[in-house]
Amino acid sequence: MSLLPIKKGKIVFSNFQGSGFGDSPAEIAKKLKYYKGLDLVWLVKDLDEPMPKYIRKVKYRSVKACYELGTANAWVDNVRDEHLVLKKKKQVYLQLWHGSFSIKKIEKDASDKLNLRYLLNAIYDGKIIDGITCGNSNQEKIFRRAFYLKNKNQILRYGTPRNDVFYDKNRVDNIRKNVRKMLGIGEKDFVVLYAPTFRNTQNKDVYCVDFESVVDIFERKTHQKVIILIKLHPNIKNIGISYCKELVNKKVALEVSDFSDSVKLGIGADAIITDYSSYIYDFAILGKIGIFFAKDYKDYTKERGLYKKLEEYPFPLATTNEKLIEVINRFDLLKYRRDVKEWLEELKIYETGKSSEKITEWLIGKMSK
Repeated sequence: MSLLPIKKGKIVFSNFQGSGFGDSPAEIAKKLKYYKGLDLVWLVKDLDEPMPKYIRKVKYRSVKACYELGTANAWVDNVRDEHLVLKKKKQVYLQLWHGSFSIKKIEKDASDKLNLRYLLNAIYDGKIIDGITCGNSNQEKIFRRAFYLKNKNQILRYGTPRNDVFYDKNRVDNIRKNVRKMLGIGEKDFVVLYAPTFRNTQNKDVYCVDFESVVDIFERKTHQKVIILIKLHPNIKNIGISYCKELVNKKVALEVSDFSDSVKLGIGADAIITDYSSYIYDFAILGKIGIFFAKDYKDYTKERGLYKKLEEYPFPLATTNEKLIEVINRFDLLKYRRDVKEWLEELKIYETGKSSEKITEWLIGKMSK
């Protein structure tokens, strides 16, 4: 593949190692469709994935995918991928990192917790990145220290493309209505999203929440019908499948692990309960309620490591089901909003709602050189 010539205007996209059209890569593709002379290619594990007409689908990690990558003018990705094809000097590699904020330690900062294969790939990946997007000063510091970047790598302080929608009220309102309609949820229902991250354990108990009590306390607090959505991380979906079915059968919750667009799902909800996921940061930008629920807080801190104690964030913390109910019961919305506002100001948010436009212009500029 290294002998093949680069095809001017060809851009190859990948989203979470072969997922469909979504996340930040999709926002860049939407902007690029207005440029003439481009050939947009999306690498997918499932060729039946719905895709816009202006994009070609190619099987992820196939020989044809290697050909597309080898002849591309640019690569666009949002995770560390194992590169089957070496990058050419004149190719442009744009990294739209999927995490807009880091709670747990990642990359070089967690090098003693990650396997050697991942680390070797991360070192190579960091070396070849031409530009990586960044939504706040916290992420910029982590990128500079822990992402194996070289001096030539550009950190694009333009914001996170997938978060641009947060700054368009009409789009937010329409997405909220559409998501709720799709899931059969009423406009006036209060929706709580449970979205835990994964651990290196098969212990189901760390993910188990007393949702019947959560529904009861939220209904008493909000005077609204409460709906629970459960979105499990792909790495733990198989562990929690029976747990989810039991709750769904009881009509206590809806299982939405296969909902492809996490941003839209977040817009459709009113509150999030999570453990160590950066997803809570997106909820903070949206002005929604965020609560930490971490049964294995001490063990996880030793196992993976956190950048800060969870108590140092503006989101209330519970480590047992009993404490979770107590946290919800005592929740002070006005204080919470003040604390979140101060926290976001300290973070120096780079989000403006224009990151997709700025990053697209940067990419086109780099490709034309």
